[in-house]
Amino acid sequence: MEKEKDFTTEDILNFLAGDIPPNPELNLYLEKISRQKPATFYSDLLRQLTSEQFSEEQAKKLFSEIVRNKYIMSEKLGRNVGIRVAALDYLENILGIIKSPVIIEQEDFDRTIKQLRLDPLTGIYNRRYLYQRLNEELLRASTEKYPLSVGLLDLDHFKDYNDRYGHQAGDILLQEIATILRRAIVEKKILIARYGGDEFVIIFPRLDKLAAKKIAEEIQQELAKTLNEFGITISVGIAQFPEDSQEATTLIELADEALYSAKEFGRNRVVIHRTINFTYQPAPEMTVNQVSVVGDFNNWNARRGIMRLAEGKWQTKVLLRPGTYRYKFFLNNSVWIPDPQNPLTTDDGFGGQCSVLKVER
Repeated sequence: MEKEKDFTTEDILNFLAGDIPPNPELNLYLEKISRQKPATFYSDLLRQLTSEQFSEEQAKKLFSEIVRNKYIMSEKLGRNVGIRVAALDYLENILGIIKSPVIIEQEDFDRTIKQLRLDPLTGIYNRRYLYQRLNEELLRASTEKYPLSVGLLDLDHFKDYNDRYGHQAGDILLQEIATILRRAIVEKKILIARYGGDEFVIIFPRLDKLAAKKIAEEIQQELAKTLNEFGITISVGIAQFPEDSQEATTLIELADEALYSAKEFGRNRVVIHRTINFTYQPAPEMTVNQVSVVGDFNNWNARRGIMRLAEGKWQTKVLLRPGTYRYKFFLNNSVWIPDPQNPLTTDDGFGGQCSVLKVER
Protein backbone atom coordinates (compact mmCIF):
# COMPACT_ATOMS: atom_id res chain seq x y z
CA MET A 1 0.00 0.00 0.00
CA GLU A 2 1.33 3.45 -0.92
CA LYS A 3 2.17 5.59 2.10
CA GLU A 4 -0.02 8.66 2.55
CA LYS A 5 1.89 11.85 1.83
CA ASP A 6 2.29 14.40 4.62
CA PHE A 7 1.90 18.06 3.74
CA THR A 8 3.38 21.03 5.57
CA THR A 9 1.46 23.89 7.16
CA GLU A 10 2.86 26.07 4.37
CA ASP A 11 1.27 23.74 1.78
CA ILE A 12 -2.09 23.99 3.56
CA LEU A 13 -1.92 27.79 3.85
CA ASN A 14 -1.01 28.25 0.19
CA PHE A 15 -3.66 25.76 -0.97
CA LEU A 16 -6.41 27.50 0.99
CA ALA A 17 -5.16 30.87 -0.27
CA GLY A 18 -5.41 29.66 -3.89
CA ASP A 19 -1.64 29.69 -4.57
CA ILE A 20 -1.47 25.94 -5.20
CA PRO A 21 -3.50 24.44 -8.06
CA PRO A 22 -6.23 21.85 -7.28
CA ASN A 23 -4.65 18.73 -5.83
CA PRO A 24 -6.89 15.72 -4.99
CA GLU A 25 -4.28 14.26 -2.61
CA LEU A 26 -3.88 17.51 -0.69
CA ASN A 27 -7.65 17.97 -0.66
CA LEU A 28 -8.12 14.55 0.97
CA TYR A 29 -5.39 15.36 3.48
CA LEU A 30 -7.13 18.62 4.36
CA GLU A 31 -10.46 16.85 4.90
CA LYS A 32 -8.76 14.35 7.21
CA ILE A 33 -7.02 17.05 9.29
CA SER A 34 -10.18 19.16 9.57
CA ARG A 35 -12.09 16.11 10.83
CA GLN A 36 -9.38 15.36 13.37
CA LYS A 37 -9.19 18.97 14.58
CA PRO A 38 -12.69 20.44 14.18
CA ALA A 39 -12.26 22.69 17.20
CA THR A 40 -8.78 24.06 16.39
CA PHE A 41 -8.17 23.78 12.62
CA TYR A 42 -8.33 27.50 11.78
CA SER A 43 -6.99 28.70 15.13
CA ASP A 44 -3.90 26.53 14.57
CA LEU A 45 -3.42 28.01 11.08
CA LEU A 46 -3.72 31.57 12.41
CA ARG A 47 -1.27 30.79 15.19
CA GLN A 48 1.23 29.64 12.56
CA LEU A 49 0.64 32.81 10.57
CA THR A 50 0.68 35.33 13.41
CA SER A 51 1.72 33.60 16.68
CA GLU A 52 -1.56 35.02 18.05
CA GLN A 53 -4.23 32.82 19.68
CA PHE A 54 -7.84 33.15 18.46
CA SER A 55 -10.99 31.16 19.12
CA GLU A 56 -11.86 28.73 16.33
CA GLU A 57 -14.93 30.76 15.32
CA GLN A 58 -12.96 34.02 15.24
CA ALA A 59 -10.02 32.38 13.44
CA LYS A 60 -12.25 30.95 10.70
CA LYS A 61 -13.79 34.35 10.06
CA LEU A 62 -10.40 36.11 10.11
CA PHE A 63 -8.82 33.61 7.73
CA SER A 64 -11.61 34.15 5.21
CA GLU A 65 -11.12 37.93 5.48
CA ILE A 66 -7.34 37.57 5.11
CA VAL A 67 -7.77 35.53 1.89
CA ARG A 68 -10.17 38.18 0.57
CA ASN A 69 -7.62 40.88 1.46
CA LYS A 70 -4.96 38.87 -0.43
CA TYR A 71 -7.04 38.95 -3.62
CA ILE A 72 -7.72 42.69 -3.28
CA MET A 73 -4.03 43.49 -2.69
CA SER A 74 -2.91 41.26 -5.57
CA GLU A 75 -5.34 42.93 -7.96
CA LYS A 76 -4.28 46.44 -6.95
CA LEU A 77 -0.54 45.67 -7.12
CA GLY A 78 -0.78 43.63 -10.30
CA ARG A 79 1.13 40.71 -8.79
CA ASN A 80 0.45 37.85 -6.42
CA VAL A 81 0.66 38.75 -2.73
CA GLY A 82 1.36 35.82 -0.46
CA ILE A 83 -0.95 34.85 2.37
CA ARG A 84 1.57 35.96 5.02
CA VAL A 85 1.84 39.50 3.61
CA ALA A 86 -1.97 39.69 3.34
CA ALA A 87 -2.35 38.50 6.94
CA LEU A 88 0.15 41.05 8.21
CA ASP A 89 -1.52 43.89 6.28
CA TYR A 90 -5.03 42.92 7.40
CA LEU A 91 -4.25 42.31 11.07
CA GLU A 92 -1.89 45.26 11.51
CA ASN A 93 -3.12 48.00 9.16
CA ILE A 94 -6.85 47.25 8.91
CA LEU A 95 -7.82 45.68 12.25
CA GLY A 96 -4.92 46.88 14.39
CA ILE A 97 -4.71 43.53 16.21
CA ILE A 98 -0.94 43.21 15.72
CA LYS A 99 1.37 45.99 16.87
CA SER A 100 5.00 46.48 15.76
CA PRO A 101 5.52 43.06 14.15
CA VAL A 102 9.04 41.63 13.78
CA ILE A 103 9.95 39.48 10.77
CA ILE A 104 11.96 36.36 11.65
CA GLU A 105 12.85 33.15 9.87
CA GLN A 106 10.22 30.39 10.05
CA GLU A 107 12.76 28.04 11.65
CA ASP A 108 13.47 30.59 14.41
CA PHE A 109 9.74 31.17 14.88
CA ASP A 110 9.06 27.43 15.23
CA ARG A 111 11.92 27.12 17.74
CA THR A 112 10.52 30.03 19.80
CA ILE A 113 7.02 28.56 19.83
CA LYS A 114 8.41 25.19 20.92
CA GLN A 115 10.33 26.81 23.79
CA LEU A 116 7.20 28.63 24.94
CA ARG A 117 5.34 25.31 25.15
CA LEU A 118 7.95 23.22 26.94
CA ASP A 119 9.11 23.02 30.52
CA PRO A 120 12.83 23.88 30.44
CA LEU A 121 13.85 21.22 32.98
CA THR A 122 11.94 18.18 31.72
CA GLY A 123 11.33 19.00 28.06
CA ILE A 124 7.63 18.12 28.23
CA TYR A 125 4.70 20.53 27.99
CA ASN A 126 4.58 23.30 30.60
CA ARG A 127 1.64 24.45 32.70
CA ARG A 128 0.76 27.37 30.43
CA TYR A 129 0.50 25.20 27.34
CA LEU A 130 -1.31 22.51 29.34
CA TYR A 131 -4.34 24.73 29.84
CA GLN A 132 -4.37 25.70 26.16
CA ARG A 133 -4.30 22.06 25.05
CA LEU A 134 -6.76 20.93 27.71
CA ASN A 135 -9.29 23.55 26.66
CA GLU A 136 -8.83 22.53 23.01
CA GLU A 137 -9.33 18.86 23.89
CA LEU A 138 -12.40 19.67 25.99
CA LEU A 139 -13.94 21.62 23.12
CA ARG A 140 -13.26 18.71 20.77
CA ALA A 141 -14.71 16.23 23.27
CA SER A 142 -17.81 18.39 23.66
CA THR A 143 -18.24 18.74 19.89
CA GLU A 144 -17.78 15.04 19.16
CA LYS A 145 -19.58 13.84 22.31
CA TYR A 146 -16.91 11.61 23.83
CA PRO A 147 -15.44 11.41 27.36
CA LEU A 148 -12.09 12.76 28.43
CA SER A 149 -10.24 12.18 31.69
CA VAL A 150 -7.64 14.26 33.51
CA GLY A 151 -5.10 12.81 35.92
CA LEU A 152 -2.81 14.53 38.42
CA LEU A 153 0.34 12.49 39.09
CA ASP A 154 2.53 13.16 42.12
CA LEU A 155 5.77 11.61 43.41
CA ASP A 156 5.41 10.21 46.94
CA HIS A 157 8.31 11.08 49.29
CA PHE A 158 10.04 13.23 46.65
CA LYS A 159 10.70 15.95 49.25
CA ASP A 160 12.57 13.42 51.40
CA TYR A 161 14.69 12.48 48.38
CA ASN A 162 15.45 16.15 47.69
CA ASP A 163 16.37 16.81 51.31
CA ARG A 164 18.68 13.81 51.38
CA TYR A 165 20.43 14.07 48.01
CA GLY A 166 19.98 17.73 47.10
CA HIS A 167 17.93 19.63 44.52
CA GLN A 168 20.32 18.87 41.66
CA ALA A 169 19.78 15.14 42.17
CA GLY A 170 16.04 15.84 42.34
CA ASP A 171 16.17 17.65 39.00
CA ILE A 172 18.04 14.76 37.38
CA LEU A 173 15.43 12.33 38.68
CA LEU A 174 12.63 14.50 37.29
CA GLN A 175 14.35 14.42 33.90
CA GLU A 176 14.52 10.62 34.01
CA ILE A 177 10.82 10.50 34.88
CA ALA A 178 10.04 12.84 31.99
CA THR A 179 11.88 10.50 29.61
CA ILE A 180 9.64 7.62 30.71
CA LEU A 181 6.55 9.81 30.44
CA ARG A 182 7.48 10.84 26.89
CA ARG A 183 7.45 7.18 25.89
CA ALA A 184 4.01 6.84 27.45
CA ILE A 185 2.78 9.83 25.41
CA VAL A 186 3.60 7.97 22.20
CA GLU A 187 2.55 4.48 23.29
CA LYS A 188 -0.69 5.42 25.11
CA LYS A 189 -1.72 8.35 22.86
CA ILE A 190 -2.09 10.70 25.82
CA LEU A 191 -0.84 14.20 26.68
CA ILE A 192 1.38 14.96 29.67
CA ALA A 193 2.54 18.29 31.10
CA ARG A 194 4.55 19.31 34.13
CA TYR A 195 2.13 21.06 36.45
CA GLY A 196 4.75 22.24 38.92
CA GLY A 197 7.34 20.76 41.28
CA ASP A 198 6.92 16.99 41.18
CA GLU A 199 3.36 17.06 39.82
CA PHE A 200 2.36 16.16 36.27
CA VAL A 201 -1.03 16.43 34.57
CA ILE A 202 -2.13 13.67 32.20
CA ILE A 203 -4.86 14.23 29.59
CA PHE A 204 -6.60 11.05 28.44
CA PRO A 205 -8.58 11.91 25.25
CA ARG A 206 -11.59 9.67 24.52
CA LEU A 207 -11.19 7.71 27.77
CA ASP A 208 -13.51 7.47 30.76
CA LYS A 209 -12.17 7.27 34.31
CA LEU A 210 -11.94 3.50 34.43
CA ALA A 211 -9.96 3.26 31.18
CA ALA A 212 -7.76 6.19 32.27
CA LYS A 213 -7.15 4.50 35.63
CA LYS A 214 -5.87 1.38 33.88
CA ILE A 215 -3.38 3.39 31.80
CA ALA A 216 -2.31 5.42 34.85
CA GLU A 217 -1.58 2.17 36.69
CA GLU A 218 0.53 0.97 33.74
CA ILE A 219 2.51 4.25 33.87
CA GLN A 220 2.82 3.84 37.63
CA GLN A 221 4.29 0.35 37.20
CA GLU A 222 6.72 1.55 34.53
CA LEU A 223 7.94 4.42 36.73
CA ALA A 224 8.33 2.04 39.68
CA LYS A 225 11.18 0.28 37.86
CA THR A 226 13.21 3.49 38.19
CA LEU A 227 11.87 4.95 41.42
CA ASN A 228 11.50 2.04 43.83
CA GLU A 229 15.22 1.93 44.67
CA PHE A 230 14.94 5.53 45.87
CA GLY A 231 11.90 4.88 48.07
CA ILE A 232 9.67 6.94 45.78
CA THR A 233 6.23 5.79 44.64
CA ILE A 234 3.52 7.31 42.45
CA SER A 235 0.04 8.50 43.40
CA VAL A 236 -2.53 9.62 40.82
CA GLY A 237 -5.98 11.18 41.08
CA ILE A 238 -8.37 11.20 38.10
CA ALA A 239 -11.51 13.16 37.14
CA GLN A 240 -13.67 12.90 34.02
CA PHE A 241 -15.35 15.21 31.51
CA PRO A 242 -18.28 15.73 31.33
CA GLU A 243 -19.40 13.52 34.22
CA ASP A 244 -17.45 15.31 36.96
CA SER A 245 -17.07 18.76 35.39
CA GLN A 246 -16.92 20.53 32.03
CA GLU A 247 -14.32 23.10 33.09
CA ALA A 248 -10.56 22.59 32.74
CA THR A 249 -9.70 24.21 36.08
CA THR A 250 -12.37 22.28 37.97
CA LEU A 251 -11.32 18.97 36.44
CA ILE A 252 -7.76 19.50 37.65
CA GLU A 253 -9.06 20.51 41.10
CA LEU A 254 -11.16 17.34 41.29
CA ALA A 255 -8.19 15.26 40.15
CA ASP A 256 -6.21 16.93 42.93
CA GLU A 257 -8.89 15.94 45.46
CA ALA A 258 -8.71 12.36 44.22
CA LEU A 259 -4.90 12.55 44.50
CA TYR A 260 -5.31 13.67 48.11
CA SER A 261 -7.46 10.60 48.70
CA ALA A 262 -4.70 8.43 47.22
CA LYS A 263 -2.29 9.95 49.74
CA GLU A 264 -4.76 9.38 52.57
CA PHE A 265 -5.14 5.71 51.66
CA GLY A 266 -1.42 5.07 51.91
CA ARG A 267 0.04 6.47 48.67
CA ASN A 268 1.28 4.41 45.71
CA ARG A 269 -2.16 4.07 44.13
CA VAL A 270 -4.52 5.52 41.53
CA VAL A 271 -7.83 6.89 42.81
CA ILE A 272 -10.92 8.05 40.94
CA HIS A 273 -13.89 9.86 42.39
CA ARG A 274 -17.14 8.02 41.88
CA THR A 275 -20.33 9.65 40.67
CA ILE A 276 -23.09 8.20 42.86
CA ASN A 277 -26.71 8.42 41.68
CA PHE A 278 -29.20 8.80 44.52
CA THR A 279 -32.89 8.20 43.74
CA TYR A 280 -35.98 8.23 45.92
CA GLN A 281 -39.45 7.19 44.71
CA PRO A 282 -42.21 7.86 47.23
CA ALA A 283 -45.15 5.51 47.67
CA PRO A 284 -48.22 6.49 45.57
CA GLU A 285 -50.22 7.55 48.66
CA MET A 286 -47.48 9.92 49.88
CA THR A 287 -47.38 13.64 49.15
CA VAL A 288 -43.77 14.69 48.84
CA ASN A 289 -42.90 18.24 47.81
CA GLN A 290 -39.20 18.32 48.63
CA VAL A 291 -36.43 15.75 49.12
CA SER A 292 -32.78 16.08 50.09
CA VAL A 293 -30.12 13.42 50.47
CA VAL A 294 -28.01 14.25 53.52
CA GLY A 295 -25.09 12.46 55.08
CA ASP A 296 -21.45 12.45 56.00
CA PHE A 297 -20.51 13.59 52.48
CA ASN A 298 -22.31 16.96 52.79
CA ASN A 299 -22.22 17.46 56.58
CA TRP A 300 -25.91 16.53 56.81
CA ASN A 301 -26.80 19.79 55.10
CA ALA A 302 -30.23 19.56 53.45
CA ARG A 303 -29.64 22.56 51.19
CA ARG A 304 -26.50 20.98 49.74
CA GLY A 305 -28.33 17.71 49.04
CA ILE A 306 -31.47 18.97 47.31
CA MET A 307 -32.86 16.44 44.79
CA ARG A 308 -34.82 17.12 41.59
CA LEU A 309 -38.04 15.42 40.53
CA ALA A 310 -37.80 13.72 37.13
CA GLU A 311 -39.98 10.94 35.71
CA GLY A 312 -41.69 10.38 39.04
CA LYS A 313 -38.43 9.98 40.99
CA TRP A 314 -36.38 12.36 43.10
CA GLN A 315 -32.81 12.26 41.78
CA THR A 316 -29.36 13.76 42.23
CA LYS A 317 -25.72 12.93 41.55
CA VAL A 318 -22.93 13.28 44.12
CA LEU A 319 -19.21 13.01 43.44
CA LEU A 320 -17.61 11.02 46.27
CA ARG A 321 -14.16 9.95 47.29
CA PRO A 322 -13.67 6.29 48.20
CA GLY A 323 -14.86 5.57 51.72
CA THR A 324 -17.87 4.63 53.83
CA TYR A 325 -20.70 7.13 54.31
CA ARG A 326 -23.90 7.29 56.37
CA TYR A 327 -26.88 9.04 54.83
CA LYS A 328 -30.68 9.56 54.91
CA PHE A 329 -33.41 11.15 52.85
CA PHE A 330 -35.02 14.29 54.32
CA LEU A 331 -38.63 14.68 53.18
CA ASN A 332 -40.68 17.89 53.22
CA ASN A 333 -38.23 19.50 55.65
CA SER A 334 -39.64 17.36 58.46
CA VAL A 335 -39.19 13.58 58.03
CA TRP A 336 -35.91 11.61 58.03
CA ILE A 337 -35.87 8.12 56.52
CA PRO A 338 -33.18 5.60 55.45
CA ASP A 339 -32.90 4.79 51.74
CA PRO A 340 -35.65 2.20 51.05
CA GLN A 341 -33.54 0.72 48.21
CA ASN A 342 -30.44 0.16 50.35
CA PRO A 343 -30.57 -2.80 52.80
CA LEU A 344 -27.30 -1.77 54.50
CA THR A 345 -28.09 0.33 57.60
CA THR A 346 -26.59 1.34 60.92
CA ASP A 347 -27.59 3.18 64.08
CA ASP A 348 -27.79 6.93 63.45
CA GLY A 349 -26.95 7.76 67.08
CA PHE A 350 -30.41 9.18 67.78
CA GLY A 351 -32.35 5.97 68.22
CA GLY A 352 -33.06 5.51 64.52
CA GLN A 353 -31.44 3.96 61.46
CA CYS A 354 -29.53 5.48 58.56
CA SER A 355 -28.29 3.93 55.33
CA VAL A 356 -24.65 3.05 54.70
CA LEU A 357 -22.88 3.58 51.40
CA LYS A 358 -19.48 2.09 50.58
CA VAL A 359 -17.58 3.72 47.73
CA GLU A 360 -14.79 1.46 46.52
CA ARG A 361 -11.35 2.67 45.48
